[in-house]
Amino acid sequence: MGNIDQIYQTVTLVVVVLFFDVLERRSPGHPIDRQRDLTLNVMALIIVVIAGEMWKILLLNSLSALHLPATAYLNDLRLLPSVVKITLGMIIADFCLYWVHRAMHETKLWRTHAFHHSIDALWWLSGSRTSVMHLLLFALPQVVIAYYILGLSSLEAGVAFSIGVVVNIWIHTNLRVNLGPMEWILITPDFHRIHHGSKGLAA
Repeated sequence: MGNIDQIYQTVTLVVVVLFFDVLERRSPGHPIDRQRDLTLNVMALIIVVIAGEMWKILLLNSLSALHLPATAYLNDLRLLPSVVKITLGMIIADFCLYWVHRAMHETKLWRTHAFHHSIDALWWLSGSRTSVMHLLLFALPQVVIAYYILGLSSLEAGVAFSIGVVVNIWIHTNLRVNLGPMEWILITPDFHRIHHGSKGLAA
């Protein structure tokens, strides 16, 4: 892994944050107090950026140390065109993260996810509230899929993870967006707001 993926994600984060921040200020979906818990939210974002990258490095080093063999099937996957690999990786990762997220709501793993559901005023910054263990549980399938199963290059991984950054910030924004029939496939901020309103579970 080189630094290209880190650069892509950093640039994407800055651009997307500025874009959605302007949209939220100009046309907020719901009336909220953006100053509420501002220090907590800023600290959470800093932790997400630092701890998220640390977990990725640790997981990559662990995979490298394990010297896992690449089967013929994996080699075939790794030879696919970049666009196909990135798309396939995102679909597989989304499937895995759905079940990880579901487990967080239905098992003792809720303790790793409860902080994320402590948000009262949902907007792009407050959505960064994430525990360190939550970050690990989400990073594990993404790193394994991207770097071991699909063997993405640093550039390919940068593109894939950058799309993930966009999606994660998008679903936590304070915006009203009507995607029509596409809402059966894509998560919207209002749909995700309902999820946060449920407060998860008592486990």
